[in-house]
Amino acid sequence: MVTPSKRRKASQETKKKEIIMSTRATYEFISLVSSFEPTVVVYRHYDGYPEGAADWLKDVRTAEDFIRKNTEASITQSHDVHGDTDYRYIVTRGHKGSVDIVAKQRIVYDQVDRWIVIFNGSAEEFQRHYSREGAAA
Repeated sequence: MVTPSKRRKASQETKKKEIIMSTRATYEFISLVSSFEPTVVVYRHYDGYPEGAADWLKDVRTAEDFIRKNTEASITQSHDVHGDTDYRYIVTRGHKGSVDIVAKQRIVYDQVDRWIVIFNGSAEEFQRHYSREGAAA
């Protein structure tokens, strides 16, 4: 018989597993400001879900900013090099200081990977929508 205390304990253990679960993501940084700035793709092994990405992308404008803030991230060749990622983020820095983010999530349907856009807008909107601070407000 499953008692309420056993159910509670199982729920707590499930939450613990979710916290340490790896959610891999790649972040592509594109600059429209300068043709001399290369496009850079960065890989992060965990916290790639949108709420985690919001933490890592807060106040980030370039790949250099991202890597300084996140020492466990590594530069990689492209999104496609990592076949096990769940999310892709494209961060575009435009003229006049604008930063836009496109977030995509991998969906597997009939054994075929599809990338669906789950967010397309400004970095500020992304923070308001996904950050833990924005969600609390």
